[in-house]
Amino acid sequence: MEIRSLNTIKLEVLYQTFQEAFEHYDPPIHFHQESDLLRWKIAGVDLEISYGAFDQDKLVAFVLHASYGQLLYNFATGVIPSYRGQHLIEKIYSGIREEHRLPLKVSLEVNQNNERALHLYKTLGFQMERSLMALKGRLKLPPLKKEVSYQVQNLIFTEDMRQISLYRSGVECSCEALLKHPEFHECHFLIKEGELVAYAIYTPLLNLIRGIGAQAPIFDHLDLLLLEMKMNGEDLRIMNIDSSSKELISYLKHRGQEIFISQYEMTSQFFLQVPR
Repeated sequence: MEIRSLNTIKLEVLYQTFQEAFEHYDPPIHFHQESDLLRWKIAGVDLEISYGAFDQDKLVAFVLHASYGQLLYNFATGVIPSYRGQHLIEKIYSGIREEHRLPLKVSLEVNQNNERALHLYKTLGFQMERSLMALKGRLKLPPLKKEVSYQVQNLIFTEDMRQISLYRSGVECSCEALLKHPEFHECHFLIKEGELVAYAIYTPLLNLIRGIGAQAPIFDHLDLLLLEMKMNGEDLRIMNIDSSSKELISYLKHRGQEIFISQYEMTSQFFLQVPR
C-alpha cells in the first residue's frame, strides 16, 4: 500500500472512487458528477494537498483537503468497501506526518450518527468543537408588502453584516472559504431607511445559502428578503448552521425547512506543508 498526493490522478478516476466509497452512505448521496465536481471547485479542493492510499496504482482510500489561510479543511474522507477495516485513513495521516513538519490546524465535519467515523477521528486526535445542522425544503412564505430596498452585489463581508449575522458558519461557508472563488457567490441585501436589516450570501449554481442575518423582527425581515430573492415555494438548502442558533432554526422550520443532516465540527493539529 502506497500513500501519496492526489496531484497526478485524473478527476474521473477520483470521482469513481468517491462514488464507490459513498455509495451506501446514510443519509443517501445522490451523485451528479458535474455538480459534485463544481462543489469541489467552489470549496477550493486542492489535489496537491489531498492524499490517497494506492494498492498497485488503484486508489482505494482518500482524504480531500482545501486550505483557508492557516486552516486545513478535510472536505471528504472515503474508503471503498472492499478495503475497509485496514486503517487506511490512519495510514494516510501517518504518511502526511512523516512527510511534513509544519503544524497546521485541521477541521472537518462528521455525521453525528456515524459512530465508526467518530471513533476514527477521535483516534486521530480530533476533538468536537460544536454541532452543526443542514436544513432543506420548500419555503412557504406569507405575503408581505413593506417599503424596503433590495440589492444584489458581488460577494463582500462588512461590519454591518457581522453585526446582524444569525450564526457562525461552518468552515466551508466561512469568509476565507467563500473568497477562494468569490465569482460563484452573491450578497442579497434588504435595506430599510438606509440601514441593513437582512442579508443572505447565496451560491446560485448550487442553490445554497451560505450565510444569513437579520435584525429584529427576524421573521418579518427574513420573509421580506427571501420574497425579494424569489424563493417562495422553492426547494432550498441552508448548510452548516450552528445548532445554538435557535431563533434561525425555529424560523426555517416554521417556513417549511427540515433538518436533514446533523454533524459535529471537529478539529485537530497535524503536520502538513501547504504550497504557497
